[in-house]
Amino acid sequence: MYSIDTIPLTNYGLIVSAQQGIPDLPGLKEEFFTVFGTEGFQPVKHQGNVLQLDGYIIASGAVDFKDKTDALSALFSAPGIRSLVLTGAAINVVAMNGFKVTQVHIFNNAAFGRFQIELNVV
Repeated sequence: MYSIDTIPLTNYGLIVSAQQGIPDLPGLKEEFFTVFGTEGFQPVKHQGNVLQLDGYIIASGAVDFKDKTDALSALFSAPGIRSLVLTGAAINVVAMNGFKVTQVHIFNNAAFGRFQIELNVV
């Protein structure tokens, strides 16, 4: 079960449908070499450790949908590092650019919208 800061994402009405990126990418590698008696290192090209989550927010109505998106906004805009559990092991993440909710559909007793967020793994 997916959770953030030990709270299940389903408490926010959030169902994750896709995950892109590598949550456990190793740190920056170094290449060691010797130049006439001097040792040093040279960083090699390394991709950023970004994790993108796509999913849906499902609520019981318009008011509930707004409450859930407000709770997610408060969670990701709060200062500090978040602990995200995807596959059993917790990873530390930061939401640098917030999240997007698009394709919102509201009915009499249901509401849902598409959710997207990019998280930097620290």
